[in-house]
Amino acid sequence: MKDKVDRPVDLQDTVSHWQEVLDIRFRQFLEQATALNLEEAERHLLVFSSLLTVRLDIQQGHLQTLDDGEPIQLIEADHAILRNLTARTRHSLDRISAADHPRSELINHLNTFTKLMNVLRNHDLRIVDAVYGNIDQVLTKKANLDHADRMNEAMLNAMNPQVH
Repeated sequence: MKDKVDRPVDLQDTVSHWQEVLDIRFRQFLEQATALNLEEAERHLLVFSSLLTVRLDIQQGHLQTLDDGEPIQLIEADHAILRNLTARTRHSLDRISAADHPRSELINHLNTFTKLMNVLRNHDLRIVDAVYGNIDQVLTKKANLDHADRMNEAMLNAMNPQVH
């Protein structure tokens, strides 16, 4: 997996790259959780959660520059749902770790994991259509690259979250 990116071509390329990284990180969590490698699953979930939080914060900043409307309201609702599902996923992993029969407990929580993945994928489509699909028309080339650079820096920093 390529975590370090060259100077982005534009903000759309950067957004696409980090969507892919986020998807990979979630799949790594899911692979470890379903194999009951729970310490590794926790590590991957921490990175995923850190990346998602930074990404949602960046998107929220971009939303502030747009006119309010139905797509923006749906995206903001997605953000709340994603934050809630991420917290529920953390709680599910804690429950699996504490269970006498972790495999049975895992089965009870698979729906939460898949729901998070599905909401994230639908959100990715919505955010690209509503915000990043026409970003070139809104930003100058320099501003586009500056936004991409700031996103890359924030996301790279999120790749090494601190355990609290």
